[in-house]
Amino acid sequence: MTSGRLGAPVATEELIMDETLGAGELWEIVRAQQEQINALEARLAPVAPSTVEPRIGRRAALGLAGAGVAAAAAMVGRPGAVAAANGDSITVGQLTSGTSTTFLDIQGAAGDGLHVKRFGGQAIDSALRVENLQAEGTAVLTGVGLTVRGQTAIIADSEDGVGLRATSTKNYGATFEGEGTGQIRLIPSLVRGTNNLLDEPGSLRVDSAGDLYLCTSSANSGTWVKLNGQTAGFRQGPTFLPVSTRGYDSRTGSAGSGLKQKFAAAETRVVNIATDTGIPAGKSAAIVNITVTNTAAPGGFVSIYSGAVTVAGEPTFSNINWFGASQNLANSATVAISPTGTIKIYASVPTDVLIDVVGYYD
Repeated sequence: MTSGRLGAPVATEELIMDETLGAGELWEIVRAQQEQINALEARLAPVAPSTVEPRIGRRAALGLAGAGVAAAAAMVGRPGAVAAANGDSITVGQLTSGTSTTFLDIQGAAGDGLHVKRFGGQAIDSALRVENLQAEGTAVLTGVGLTVRGQTAIIADSEDGVGLRATSTKNYGATFEGEGTGQIRLIPSLVRGTNNLLDEPGSLRVDSAGDLYLCTSSANSGTWVKLNGQTAGFRQGPTFLPVSTRGYDSRTGSAGSGLKQKFAAAETRVVNIATDTGIPAGKSAAIVNITVTNTAAPGGFVSIYSGAVTVAGEPTFSNINWFGASQNLANSATVAISPTGTIKIYASVPTDVLIDVVGYYD
């Protein structure tokens, strides 16, 4: 309905069919109707008034007159446009206790569905914060705050800070699932090693050679532990030789370097187990098998330890024991070695000693 020439309500159909209306009168009716629509929109979604008066071409006057009432009715049923004064927050949707409510649903055929920028504010302020409350008015967060789907679900860029941060006070900070490749992938850097890196404990890094490093301390240099491969200067897990290699043999006529004679009682001998096995210099420990043969009665023991260590008197520990003459016994051990690859062997009673190297630690 709208107003006729005398102000009485006139049906929209009557406006279209009334051919007695002049163009000027029809134009005034349309302008009045448009003003009513503008006023209704302003009540439903208050925004700053426009400084530009809407202009309607006369060619569209009849079409607007016919659609005016229907448009006004549609405005009553649709949600108001999102608006806020400068500096105020914008809320879309509402928190509803006990029901499932879509807070924000943005769909588009192409381009970004939602592009959020933040200017000003504090350094810790969020451009977009998404929370899922247990119930209206509570501070307990449950459920999923944000679900993101896509071939690349999230792209997190940071020019000077942290690209992506996930924290939890009661559970994992983040969990990752993946099938066919890996649960998480670190992109190799362009530089090999850990030169010129910040020593931030807990940092993981893959260099250009594909080697993985973990930073364990920020106290001084050399705080990066290499978790795979071999590089001088980095601690790592054990490296095993392709085959066990004889590092020392005391038997007369046997192959290899070192003194060739049976141990005397209470004798300590310095032996370089790296000479014939190829253990690189500077390694911290060796994984070995110890064999005693031609043992003397009534029984005794052998102790091995780093060649850089001095033990006063008889050692208080043993790596292998025997309980009779002419026995052949073997045992495995991990022994610290000096920077040059030496160990010390102590025999409590006469015996021959063989050392086979299985691997070493960086």
